[in-house]
Amino acid sequence: MNKRIAVFIAILVLLLAGLACQLSSNLEFGSSSASSVNSSTFERKTETIEQTLEVKDEMTSMTLKGKIHLNQGNLSLEIIDPDGEVRYTIEAGRKNIKINKRFEPIVGIWTMKIKFTDAAGSYDLRWNASN
Repeated sequence: MNKRIAVFIAILVLLLAGLACQLSSNLEFGSSSASSVNSSTFERKTETIEQTLEVKDEMTSMTLKGKIHLNQGNLSLEIIDPDGEVRYTIEAGRKNIKINKRFEPIVGIWTMKIKFTDAAGSYDLRWNASN
């Protein structure tokens, strides 16, 4: 009887160990990401908005992707790194713009400023940092 219990326990331990290995291979330990999704349709808008994104030490990739469509007015977009340096600027006036920009991630708080001047149109922006 003791031999049967020992065999049962050994099989149970092997099954649990196999399950644990399978589960751990599906997990990304140490994974870190931050993202911001901004989407809007606007009419005769005049204002400046700011969005921040925190980049942590383990993050190795940073991107800004999206599109801007303007029917009237002007829109300017700036990406500012944690040191206050402008890393990316785009000006849009009555046109369509696609954005696919990569940045070297610097640890700290990044800022995206979007300035609208009598602007009408839409935008859809996805700003991400990850490892």
